[in-house]
Amino acid sequence: MLNPPKENHPRVCIHWFDAYDALETGWHDFDDINKKADLAYCLSIGWLFKEDDKKYVLIADLTGDEQAGRVTVIPKGWIKKIEYLTTSHSEVKG
Repeated sequence: MLNPPKENHPRVCIHWFDAYDALETGWHDFDDINKKADLAYCLSIGWLFKEDDKKYVLIADLTGDEQAGRVTVIPKGWIKKIEYLTTSHSEVKG
């Protein structure tokens, strides 16, 4: 059984904006650019593994006690909101 890093690593949902290629390569009318040039609104859920003055580091998957997968590094300036998640119940199946 895996032991999630609970004490020092809370589960969070981070709302944030990301950059993306809004238009295909080539020439575009200014009207098209105005309509399509936007930021991607993202939600990331995981354990808040690390925070410093520039970024948050989330981990979404665990294996064993010393390894994690799907590590997401989000610059603090890109973050809209952070929700700290709690579990009201748990059920083990199987």
